[in-house]
Amino acid sequence: MRVKNCLCIMSVVVLAACALAETPPPTMHPPLTLAPPPELTFAGDCNISSNLADWLLYSTYYVSAFTELVSTAAEKRAGEAYEDVLLMARMRDDYSTVATPDCAEPAQRMIVGTMTRAVQEFQAFVNGESRDLSATLRETLGQFDQVTVIQRDLNSRLESQLSQQQIGG
Repeated sequence: MRVKNCLCIMSVVVLAACALAETPPPTMHPPLTLAPPPELTFAGDCNISSNLADWLLYSTYYVSAFTELVSTAAEKRAGEAYEDVLLMARMRDDYSTVATPDCAEPAQRMIVGTMTRAVQEFQAFVNGESRDLSATLRETLGQFDQVTVIQRDLNSRLESQLSQQQIGG
């Protein structure tokens, strides 16, 4: 009787351990195929403060949010980063349509180009065509550091314009 109880308890323990050890299989996603970004929108004059202010507001937000997303997604496994890559592509596409005044054109091209390269590399990663994102992360962060310098210069320009408008107006 004692052996029977011991075997019964052991079988329950083994079954419980097996149940705990089972993890659901990772969600299988179809291969990711993303479209290129839409055409950039260049409109506006940097001498009109509102054009420059709007662009600076959008560019600062998108660069910051994209940087955070790329940094977080780079720490994930391929299957876990799938939704992040879709979000990266949506952010890039949304940002591509932001009206960009003349003085910000080089920065806009740099931002969208950097986003596009990151999306392409992460797409290859989630599709199993690439294994390492460290170079992509370094390049993206480095490019965005350069963009931040340009944004600071343009912000100084905007502050000067606004100051002149207050003095002259």
